Amino acid sequence: MASVLFSLAIGLHATLALAGSDACLDLRNNPTVTIDSGPVMGTVTPIPNSDVKVEKYLGIPFAKPPPRFSPPEPIEAWAPATLNATEHGPYCYENYLKDETYQSVKYLFPRPPGVEDEDCLNINVWTKTSKPEELKPVMLWMFGGSFQYGTGSSPLYDGTNFAANQDVVLVTYNYRTNVFGFPNAPEIPDDDVNLGFLDSRLALDWVRRNIKSFGGDPEKVTIFGNSAGAGIVDSLILAPPDPLPFRAAILQSATATFTENAGNSAKSRGAIWKLLLKALRCPEAGAEALECIRKKPASEIQETVQNNKMPFTAVSGVKTWPAQGRQWRLNSTEARSAIARVPVLVGSTADEGQTFLARSNNATAEDYLKGLASNTISDKIAGEILAYYPIGYPGIRSEWDQKARISGEYWFNTPAWGLANDSASVGIPAWNYLYNATYFEPALYEGSGAFHASELQPLFGTYSRENGTNGGKEHEAVSKAMQKAWADFAKDPYRGPGWEQTPVYGVFGFGDDGKQGFGTSKLEGFVLRLKFWLSLFDLMSKS
Repeated sequence: MASVLFSLAIGLHATLALAGSDACLDLRNNPTVTIDSGPVMGTVTPIPNSDVKVEKYLGIPFAKPPPRFSPPEPIEAWAPATLNATEHGPYCYENYLKDETYQSVKYLFPRPPGVEDEDCLNINVWTKTSKPEELKPVMLWMFGGSFQYGTGSSPLYDGTNFAANQDVVLVTYNYRTNVFGFPNAPEIPDDDVNLGFLDSRLALDWVRRNIKSFGGDPEKVTIFGNSAGAGIVDSLILAPPDPLPFRAAILQSATATFTENAGNSAKSRGAIWKLLLKALRCPEAGAEALECIRKKPASEIQETVQNNKMPFTAVSGVKTWPAQGRQWRLNSTEARSAIARVPVLVGSTADEGQTFLARSNNATAEDYLKGLASNTISDKIAGEILAYYPIGYPGIRSEWDQKARISGEYWFNTPAWGLANDSASVGIPAWNYLYNATYFEPALYEGSGAFHASELQPLFGTYSRENGTNGGKEHEAVSKAMQKAWADFAKDPYRGPGWEQTPVYGVFGFGDDGKQGFGTSKLEGFVLRLKFWLSLFDLMSKS
């Protein structure tokens, strides 16, 4: 079946993209590049009020249509046909769990236009039109979404503005998520269970092999990602491919690989898989179970996972995600290192927890704290923690805000700070940033602040500019400052993004009101709380 699907897919690409066909007559002047699979035709976007033009190549397949629950394989050649890469390709099946938190995320990050399909492993490239004497730095984006949803073809990640402003080659891609990317099945070998990670490694290999055709330098690749995407970035640092296909990394709201129990362990995985097998009326285990679920329609699997709130996620303690990642980083030296000792830019947003704490959460702050840390926090320690988050402190107007700030600093701010601090402690160049601006449109809700992922609109320059809304010139200034910092880091990772290394923070949305552009600070009060949380992490890991 897989071979039939692959033949059909290649035939379809060739049929739609044959040079000189009727479908392409109006595209003959479009830019064309040649990669190892064959010619690729893109489009050109003129940038208003300038002479700049950006070429974009969308939906380029980098893998064969993957058989369900199987590792990806490189795409075969379509030459001599020319691939029409003027529109985004299919995106992977997503899992928006039917609860309040995920539905609010779906509102903020809706599915893009296009087709949802298992044949979704495609890549997008944006590059400024030019004949450069030197190849450009490359930035490969890894989207977030709790390993449940997301796509590189989201309008949120359109690379036109970034590539035009910073003269880098910007790349996004799709990887499989939820049960299709992280099936947690005991029947699947440990090395193959994190399929989404394997998809990402193949996309990175595609960049290494082909990006020169788009004006990019394969020796100057920076990988960057948000949330779960930052987890993939760190998994590549902790278990790097050989030869190393990147030279720097940016981790935005990184959390997934900092603690040893961040994901499902290789030893304990399988419980949620068994629930899915039962719901789909498949055998309970073995090869028959895998064969049964492989035959089910993808839409039926998706609906079952969503309706039963099954959050399939990455498995730790395997080749692609080492369980001892933090210790490996702390043990790293220039002479001997299991990890990639590349410069890192690491940060988070000021109000991370506003995205994930359900509005219906009516627990007291003390009870919430105890549940957050698996009931290992005593009444005394809970009181000490709450003293760090008094109602009336900037951004904390109520007990609900207390819980949201605690949640964000526990799950995101502390791991981000800890990762940068650990890196610096072993001589790896590390920079911190904090996003504190409040321009995202639409807002999560009134007063949601700089919530998780709210930095993405200004970073990519994809915020609304209609009628001067969404922050106007202030938002534009923050956007340009972020883009320049990220690009400067990619262009010269050892020189950095434009401010001092850790413990200094570059703050976007400086000041308590988040409206003062860019500034730098050691954020002593903020870091004091993070140090407290880190000491609790260490205590809990020993209990």
